[in-house]
Amino acid sequence: MVRSKGLAVLFLMETKRSITEMLKLCYDLNFQSVLAILSDGQSGGLGLLWKAECDLHIQTFSPHHIDAHIMVKDEPPWRLTGFYRRPEGHRKHESWRLLRHLHARASLPWVCLGDYNEILNSGEKQGGIPKALTPMLAFKETLLHCGLEDLGYHGYPFTWHNGRSGEAFVELRLDRACVC
Repeated sequence: MVRSKGLAVLFLMETKRSITEMLKLCYDLNFQSVLAILSDGQSGGLGLLWKAECDLHIQTFSPHHIDAHIMVKDEPPWRLTGFYRRPEGHRKHESWRLLRHLHARASLPWVCLGDYNEILNSGEKQGGIPKALTPMLAFKETLLHCGLEDLGYHGYPFTWHNGRSGEAFVELRLDRACVC
């Protein structure tokens, strides 16, 4: 699917891959550059892959984000952040603090995509115990503070069903992409 879309940049999360495996993936998918953040055992791991024609400059990275500036010939530069929120519920505030910090670092047009491990409204949750309002409001306030707007998505509305994960891909269903 990645090859058929002709992507110049690809952000991956939950890679669970070693550096060697990420380099092989980079080669197999015909990308020339990769920044791989190692997974912690069987969880986490981020990757940003890009092609030679893409003038991409990494700004900062951590186990929860990769922030880059992208220069396109005869166009203004813009910013891409791949974001992965800490899955531990009691550490959400750390992720929102990181997002606010990233917002303050640059004023370029900004696309921030990834898995925020949070929803904006109860319509994004199916079944089980109703979602508490406070975490949704904290997420919404962070997006508003950062000037980020939910881009929405196409495809099946949930990336999981029957306890199984679905595949996430930018054009099909990324957990969330926001633009400033």
